[in-house]
Order: sequence, then C-alpha cells, then structure tokens
Amino acid sequence: MASGMVVAERPDVLFDRPRSALLLASLLACSQTGTELEEPTALVVSEPARGTIANGPTVLVRGRLEEPQRVADLRIADRQVTVADDGSFELEFRPGRGLRLIETVATLDDGSHLRDTRAVLAGELAAPETVARAGMRVELGATTIDSIGRAAGKVLADSDLGALLASSGPIVETGGNCFEAQLGITSFEVGDIDIAATPANGGLDVEVTLTDIVGSIGGDYAAACLSGRVNVGLTADQYTIRARVDLSAVDGDVDSALDISHSDIDNFAISLTGVGFIDDAITNVDWLLGPALGWLMEDRLGPSFETVLDQFATRDLELPIGGDTLRIETGAELLELREDGGRLEIGTAAYLGGGQEHGFVLTPPSTPIDAQPAPTAGFDLRISDEVFHQTLAAIWGTGLLTQDIDARVLGAGDFGGSLDEVGIDFKLPPAVEFGQRGDPPTLVIGDLIVDLRGKGRTHARLAISARFELGASERKDLGVDSTVLQAQTVLGDYSVDVVGIHPDSRDLLDEALVEAIAGAALKRASRQLGELIGFVKLPTFGGTTVLEPQLFARPGYLQLEGELGASK
Repeated sequence: MASGMVVAERPDVLFDRPRSALLLASLLACSQTGTELEEPTALVVSEPARGTIANGPTVLVRGRLEEPQRVADLRIADRQVTVADDGSFELEFRPGRGLRLIETVATLDDGSHLRDTRAVLAGELAAPETVARAGMRVELGATTIDSIGRAAGKVLADSDLGALLASSGPIVETGGNCFEAQLGITSFEVGDIDIAATPANGGLDVEVTLTDIVGSIGGDYAAACLSGRVNVGLTADQYTIRARVDLSAVDGDVDSALDISHSDIDNFAISLTGVGFIDDAITNVDWLLGPALGWLMEDRLGPSFETVLDQFATRDLELPIGGDTLRIETGAELLELREDGGRLEIGTAAYLGGGQEHGFVLTPPSTPIDAQPAPTAGFDLRISDEVFHQTLAAIWGTGLLTQDIDARVLGAGDFGGSLDEVGIDFKLPPAVEFGQRGDPPTLVIGDLIVDLRGKGRTHARLAISARFELGASERKDLGVDSTVLQAQTVLGDYSVDVVGIHPDSRDLLDEALVEAIAGAALKRASRQLGELIGFVKLPTFGGTTVLEPQLFARPGYLQLEGELGASK
C-alpha cells in the first residue's frame, strides 16, 4: 500500500547551539546503565520512567541537577519548580487524558538549556474490546438523504426482480372444474429504477418509479378437460408508488418498516398466446400485477435502505497484520431522521484477535460529540478520539512499530561507516490530540526509542518525541463508487534526548549525526503509520463523490466536512 503520509522538511536544526554543546559535553561525565550505556548526568529525570502508563490522575516528576548553583530557572510542563540545594526537584501535576509529553527545561546562568522530554499515557483505560459508544456521528443533509435513496434504488435494481416476483405465487387463479387457469409472473425487467427520498420525522418519504417494464405471465390451464400452458406478455411505461419508510437502529443494525400510500401503473398492455377464454380473466391483470409489485416493494424497498446504511455503519472486518488479526467492528447505535436531515451514531471497536497489552483512553461522559444541526448539503462526519485511540493501540500491540532496520535503509547516510543497524521501539502507542476548531488535529509520538548499533555493540540510545499535523486530501482515481481520503501529516515540534552512550563510542556521536538519525527515524515512523492506518474510504451513495473534504479539530473529536457531487 502506498504510504499516504507526507513529512515536511524542517528548516531549523534539531538543537540550538548552547543546548547541543552542553548536552554532548555532559556525555563526558556519565553514570553507568545496566546495558553498558552511560547516561548524561547534568539533568537526570528519575520519575516517571519512559513509557509510563499512569495509574491515577496525577503524575510525579522527580529528578536532580548536577550543578544546581548554575540553574537560573527550572520548568516542568511549563510550570516553575524550585530546585533544592542538593539539586533535587519534584512536581506532582495532573496530565489530563491521552498521551502527554512532559518537558523538563533547566535554564542555566549562561542562557543555555538542559532538556528532558518523556511521555506518559494518562486517563481511564478501557479493555481492548470495549465498544466506543457513538464513536462516530454523521449529520446527514437533505441532499445526502436523496443520495441514499438513489443508492437504495441501485440495490433494488441489482436484485433479481423476476425471481422475487415468481416466488410471490400466482397472480391469476380463475375457472373451476374443467375450466381453470393458474398464472404467475415468469419474467420481469425494468429499464430504470429511481428512488427520491425526502427526510421526515422518524423516517423517509419516498417515491419509487420503475420505468420501461417488460415481463411475462405464464402458467397451466385446463379447458374442456384439455391442459396446456399459456403465456401473457406484459409491458408498462411506468409503475410509481409513494410510501413511508421508517428507519431505526436495532442491536447494531438498521431496521425498516414500510407503509405504501399510493401506487399507479401507466400504459399497461398485454399480449396473449394461448386460449381465448382466459381473456376475460386477464383483462384486469394490471389490478393483479399492482398487488404483486406492492408485495415486491414491501419485501425489498425497506431492506434496500437497510443495505445502504449498513454498508456505512455496520462492519465486521478481520485484517491480517503483524502475524495477528486486527478486528474492526462497527454498528449503528442510533438513527434519527428529521425533516431537515438525519443523524447516524456508530459504535466502534478495534482490537487484536490474539489479545493486546492494554486498551485505549476513554472519552469522559462530560465531553460528548457536540450536537449540531444537519448541513443543508453533503455531510458532517465526527469521529471521537476514542476511535483513534482504539486503532492506534491495536496497531501498536502488533509489534510492527518495533523494528530493527539496516542503517542504510533509513536513508540518513552510512553514519561514517560505524553503524550497521538502527533499532526503533515505540514505548507507548501513538495518540491523537484535538483542540479548538481552527487548530489542526495532531498525531503525537512519545518515547520513540532509537538504538544505534554497529561493531557488535549499541553505540547510543535516543528518545524522540514529536507532533504531526494531520490533514486529508481526496484521491479520485481509486474507484468510482467511493471517495478515498488520503491521510497527510506534516512534522511539527519534536525533541531528541540522548538517553545513553557507550563509553567507547563518544567520538561517534555529534550534533549532525543525532539530527540525521532523528529525522530519518521520524520519517520512517510516519511512513509506517501511513501504511498501517491506510486510507479513509467513504461510501458515496449512488455513485456520488465527496468534494473538497476538510478536516477540523474540536475538543475530543475530529470533524470531516464534505459536499456530495453529482451522481455519475
């Protein structure tokens, strides 16, 4: 699959000069770690550990500074913190919910900075298979409802109408003793089926038009103790019904009920091949055909609408990924129709079939998706951040985001011939952040651990955190019955910490190398996420296409707006 992700080049360097010089110099005086890597001692954050999943509403940040007398200011998560005489410090604060990046910044007396950035996953965690109730909400405008009607007409037209009518039983039964006939529909074709749907309170007012009808009625007859078969050809210019279709969500599926208020057949004609005495019996066969077509509508019209809406709302997918199976399940939780449009709420679940380490962060009940009036045209799709947390947690659980990569494949050069392999490990699943409307939605990566290996040892370990701005663009070339929105990301703020360095590898690590490796690892991570997340495929009712899709971030959810183009 193509990547679907775009990473913009940052014009600025990774470190400002005072920081990088001090950071690299601090590696000359290090403490030993359990992996023969020495860690910087100028600024040490001992709590929380990298990759922490918070057990409560607060997180304790604790650490020490090697030269406290040089510290002019210390801030943790942009809060000023007092440094003790021995260099120790701590702060307890509420990180909120989701993946939170905690930055500790010490400003020294010469204006340079020491930094440490690490991630914490906070908030109430749900079990992996928990359904996110109303995880997606779609506001449907009146024109979208009409598009759903056209799509239902296509579903109806694709049905074998002749076979369905044949199964309805005889429509002519006449005579007695030795004079009798029993006739049923043997073939039935239409030139076109059009359904015009108008939203109403609780359902849809629909007008169904079948044009250019051609069919036949046949069956057995007996006359004067002789028997045989008779065939009646039939044609009609048009058959029209008006009906009310009530639609609702029941146990994750869309259910329907139909009430026909009017039906009419225009220019009905017959041609008889058989015996004459049946003429009288079939003179009014249009009155008999009408109930048969009414039965057809009662049997198939409502389910045609169910099919269209279920294609959007109800899925049960199994996708092989990373030696496991990613299960994605969705179902209709609420279907509400009004005179100005409608609303469809969809519950979602995404998890690994073989189990995964943890679930996802729940949206508090106090922050539901905003209720908004239906758009006059097109649609307004709102996706709760729970849906993204579910999917990203499942993808992270596959282990595919943890890889050992040939250093040359990363595309950051050969690193002076000293590196053979770069290990990439996500300590926590990626997450999303949605702010106020107008702010771009953000994909957050925290504690991406990068090991630099070669010559039989790990030279150094980096910890990278980053934010990507999310966007979407339309790809019209991937099918006429759907619109494919391609995910895009633009790299925003990021930070790199040198977690440790091998005592014999200090001369290999410089600012340019760290910057090159960090940039290459972030590009690799964005490509991986693009390939795993893939494309958002929107059903486009009746062969329409989504025009000018736009993404907006709101607190707790992502909003996607689009207009529906003309039917193809």
